[in-house]
Amino acid sequence: MNSAKINSFSQNQERMFFLKRLPIYLTRSLIRKMKGYERSKEFVKENYDIARQKFFESAVWEKANSLEEFELIDFNSLKLDTNPLITCKLNGNLCKTRVRTFIKLANENFKNLIQEFIQPDDEIVELGTGFGYRLFMLKKAKIKNKMSGFDVSESGIKACKKMDKYFKTNIEFNILDLTSDFDPSILKNKVVFTYHAFEQLNHYTEDVIKKIIEGKPKQVLHFEPVIELYKTKISDIASKVFLHYNDYQDNLLTTLQKFERLGHLKVTHAYRLGYSENPYNETSFLRWTIIDITSLKKLM
Repeated sequence: MNSAKINSFSQNQERMFFLKRLPIYLTRSLIRKMKGYERSKEFVKENYDIARQKFFESAVWEKANSLEEFELIDFNSLKLDTNPLITCKLNGNLCKTRVRTFIKLANENFKNLIQEFIQPDDEIVELGTGFGYRLFMLKKAKIKNKMSGFDVSESGIKACKKMDKYFKTNIEFNILDLTSDFDPSILKNKVVFTYHAFEQLNHYTEDVIKKIIEGKPKQVLHFEPVIELYKTKISDIASKVFLHYNDYQDNLLTTLQKFERLGHLKVTHAYRLGYSENPYNETSFLRWTIIDITSLKKLM
């Protein structure tokens, strides 16, 4: 199969794909709810530390001669030479393609949106940077803005610093727990973005957004699953059940709209991007800007 080939599902095939898994996720979701399952910050930190430590120990980036090669890493196998066939979403449609095709298209979309909203003198900050992958991809795209990334995982930040040195990208990485009482001034006048980081913060959304507002960033861009944008077709219903099953983010847009009604921010963009490597976890785009909070009543 040609690596750039994309085989789209028919409407009926897509419907059957999601119908097949819907009862499974629905049953599992109900069982988890009865057991009181919750994606707590302790659960997230422990599980992500394990994954990031495995990545750090693999030093897989050292097998890449450039960021162009590193872009195509398979994070599941931690290899650079694999290109499996996957079922994913592209342009809002379910399809089969090679993972490298998906990666390139998703990264291009991400880069274009970042470039649309930044100025040459803006400092870019990623909250929940993980392995720093998105920031490294911005460097690959020759974006010269000053960049920094923050994450709760010590192993993740260690790997980021190693990769920064290896690829000579001059990105600053530091540890930061978004659910802690961190100093929000580190965000002042900066362009802040998240990429599937709020996905993990379902029970802490309001507190984290409040801290970001207090930091007075220039603007905030979210690349996150946004359940409030889903509709009533079967694929969206299945995705909602999947998100609830995993206790993923389900109130980001609602929370932003709450702060908007209070006069603290303005949501300027809210729409689905139509792509996701996991067909149930489509990425959406949200953008918001701060209204000068010095003249407003104290945040809740």
